[in-house]
Amino acid sequence: MIYLNFEHSSLLFSSRNKGNVHDVFFVFLALYVFLFIYLGRYGYPAGEDYFFGKVIADNNFWESQKILFHGVNRVANSFILICIAGAGLENIYPILPFITVLFDMGVLYFLISVLTSLNTRKKIFITFLLQAIHFAFAVGLSEDFYWLSGMPYNWSLFLLILTIACLVRMFEKQNFRWLFPLFPLIFVNGTMLEQTSLVQSILLCSLFFYFMGARQSRNIRVVLCLLLIAVLAFFILLLSPGTSARMATATSGNLFRSLSIAFKFGFFTALKFFLNPVVYIALLFLPDVAFALNHAFALNHRGKNSHCLRKWLIFLLVFLVAPFQQFIIGWALGSNYEPRGEYLILAMMAMAWMSLWLFFHHDEVFLEKIRSSSLYRWRILFLIGYLVFNGNFLALLHDLKIAPAYLTEQKGREVLVRQKKNEGVKDVSLPALRNKPRLIYFKNRDIAYSFKGNWNHLNASYWGINNVRALPQSFLQDEKRRRLLDEGDVKALCELGEAGVLEAQIDLGRMYDPGVSGDETQKDYAEALKWYAMASEQGDLYSKIRLVQFYAFGLGTQKSLWKAFMYVGSYLWAL
Repeated sequence: MIYLNFEHSSLLFSSRNKGNVHDVFFVFLALYVFLFIYLGRYGYPAGEDYFFGKVIADNNFWESQKILFHGVNRVANSFILICIAGAGLENIYPILPFITVLFDMGVLYFLISVLTSLNTRKKIFITFLLQAIHFAFAVGLSEDFYWLSGMPYNWSLFLLILTIACLVRMFEKQNFRWLFPLFPLIFVNGTMLEQTSLVQSILLCSLFFYFMGARQSRNIRVVLCLLLIAVLAFFILLLSPGTSARMATATSGNLFRSLSIAFKFGFFTALKFFLNPVVYIALLFLPDVAFALNHAFALNHRGKNSHCLRKWLIFLLVFLVAPFQQFIIGWALGSNYEPRGEYLILAMMAMAWMSLWLFFHHDEVFLEKIRSSSLYRWRILFLIGYLVFNGNFLALLHDLKIAPAYLTEQKGREVLVRQKKNEGVKDVSLPALRNKPRLIYFKNRDIAYSFKGNWNHLNASYWGINNVRALPQSFLQDEKRRRLLDEGDVKALCELGEAGVLEAQIDLGRMYDPGVSGDETQKDYAEALKWYAMASEQGDLYSKIRLVQFYAFGLGTQKSLWKAFMYVGSYLWAL
């Protein structure tokens, strides 16, 4: 960092900045974070949660661990999830977001304490600020924060941040007692997720070569020990039976396919990052962050361009993080990351973005140029505008209105299943949900309209029945329509789609779509377009992509590049 020799009374973390605006902003941030926590009390288990619940219900703790070790490709997160599921899914779900936020904010506070010498009040303020930005920035927030099976992605990210903070504290103070928490921390995080396991190994490898160049023999020995643990953990994760099974069934190990996934999905992930306004709003806060770091490390380097990366190189290095991470998962599993995994990529891109600007483009002229710009004085208003008008917060406001009714419906389903089970009914039809909050309802893992389906099976197995499905009330009250639906009657399926069942709309679109293999006598572009359009209105991404192709090439409708462009925008907005 460099020493800021200009007047700093306007800096956010300066001791001279004690106005009421600072206090009002803090109250806003605290309320912002609280609302996201409060929504979590209406959360309800879904999908793989029932798998963990069933395993722990049928086996003791260590038998459950053995089953998951052979069936799930991650070691540490399955251990943690089994511990949580053992307490009862319905009991633990409402408090999980609160516990997660306490952990996240504790890690952030510790990191700020390590990197700065600010007083406690300002460290708490920055902690709330970063947590609020995290809520707004997270692409897969519904999976990473409100869904038990996705929470390990959040935990793994903050364990990585905690590892970095401990390493900084240890080498800054040359206090090697920090090795005792670092050993288990690196091992646990190394066996939790491929992304963070690989990143911490690369990080420790970089430190090793740095100390080799600096000829610091004691630090070399310490880092080498930590690196060996990180590599050991990575190989335990990689060679576990669950990973081997998934790699055997996926088209993994194919270089060309992996490169295709890296470039295709890596490009879209990077595009999401660089289209996010907060990426550029963060640059306006660089003088504030540099000021706080200067006072902690007393780094008074006045060289204006020493060790300074060019701006285009910073953009390129951050951009390359996305295809690199996508390449790893493409090689291992033959697919791209789901939203909760993409969230981790974007978070790592954000960490790289701020670190490169702060530590490798830290000339005094650049920071002075930011501070003297007309945008700098409005940076807090820009940030508040981003926090208020981003998709996650707007979804939160929508969800708070309907979340109580959603939880009531879910609990009513559970009561109905138990009642039917006591009556000896093994194939149970439940009412479809009328209220579907955007953040705490997982549409891709809800009970479908057919008795078939993986998520239906997981729910049924957990509840101790044979089959379960969810239908609109009009079908529940009409046995003939249910029978026709079971027999595969197209008219009954169309009625289900007209009733607003997303899965039925998607199935009908694919059934009529000539671009999808199936019964050729039923193929009709116009009918496929009709059902894709209905599914698109409910946010289905596959339907949006097909509509782009239909309108771009005039399939089943008049060619319209404008409508194709509109659906491209709709797809990117949904991402």
